[in-house]
Amino acid sequence: MIMYNKGQNYTILKDTYKVPQTNLDSMKSLGIILKVGDTAIELVSPTGLSKTHSFNTLVSNTVKNPQPEHVVQVNAFVSSYINLASQSAAQAIPATPKPKASASYTTVSQADVDKMPVVQLRDATALYQRVHGTSGGSIYRVVALNDKLKMAARIKGNAVSIRIEGVLDSKSVKAFEELNISKKSDEYMSGHFSCEKCTPQKLIGSILVGSGVEFSTPIPVISDKVFS
Repeated sequence: MIMYNKGQNYTILKDTYKVPQTNLDSMKSLGIILKVGDTAIELVSPTGLSKTHSFNTLVSNTVKNPQPEHVVQVNAFVSSYINLASQSAAQAIPATPKPKASASYTTVSQADVDKMPVVQLRDATALYQRVHGTSGGSIYRVVALNDKLKMAARIKGNAVSIRIEGVLDSKSVKAFEELNISKKSDEYMSGHFSCEKCTPQKLIGSILVGSGVEFSTPIPVISDKVFS
């Protein structure tokens, strides 16, 4: 049977089968192609159908000798096809990527960091920024930041102290407690280490990586110039 491609000329559907204009508009917006043969009507969607089957051809004598009941039959066929084609078109549209959250830290030079005021760790915005410890005069340097947690370190010889402030949810607390960093209050966690068999760089790096917490900042460079 020869099928004649009518493209988006839906005249036969409108005039012979009384397909509503709203359905014809939907077909046009979906790019559905109409093909008509001697004994069949075929619809073709550019995105295929949402279900794996060949529900696209109505074979009967509706073309040559349409009867009143065929109007109902063709309309039901067209409506069903539009529904399936619409679902397929929706699935074909790629999901809009979520915008990346803006960095929770400021990238500044070391000279500018040293000019920044000493703040509470929870208020820090820059890597290596100076922050307060628990006791008066105790100064730490920020070593990691994200939207929820902030970590700072203090290095004195072989002694390394770690302080964490922010949203201390149960998952984060458990991760850091396994690394010997204890929750001291609802506001902060801390841990004190002796680096006799490793460098402060390796210790801090192992804590950042071992915690499994994803920070926005890169692994810090621990130098005497910054942490002296």
